[in-house]
Amino acid sequence: MVESLLPYLSSGAELGAALRDQGMGRVEAANPEWIGIARNVLVKAARSVEFLTVEYLWPELEGYGVSDRRALGPVMRWGSRNGFIEPTNQHELADRPECHRRPLRVWRSLVKEEIK
Repeated sequence: MVESLLPYLSSGAELGAALRDQGMGRVEAANPEWIGIARNVLVKAARSVEFLTVEYLWPELEGYGVSDRRALGPVMRWGSRNGFIEPTNQHELADRPECHRRPLRVWRSLVKEEIK
C-alpha cells in the first residue's frame, strides 16, 4: 500500500509517517477484540491517574495473547484523538529488562476523576 504512495512522498519523514500509520492499521485490524480490551484499560487508567506510560497498562493486559508491546501504540493514539489522554514532552525509562531502559512517553490524563 505505501509503495503506491512513493512517488507522492517528498521526504523520508513522510515515508516514515506513512509506514508508521500502515503498521498501526495492521495492529488494529489483526486483533480487534484485544484493541477493545486495551482501550477500556486505557480509559480506566486515565480516569484514575494523572500521568501514565504504556507500562502502567500492561499488567492488566497480560494473558490476552498479545506479546508485541508495540501493539499499544494505536491504542494510545486512539486515546489521544478521543480526548482521554494527551502526550507530554516528558519521558520515563522503561523498567522491563527487554526494553533496555529505552525512554517511554509520559501521557497526561484529560479525564482523571477527583476523589471526593
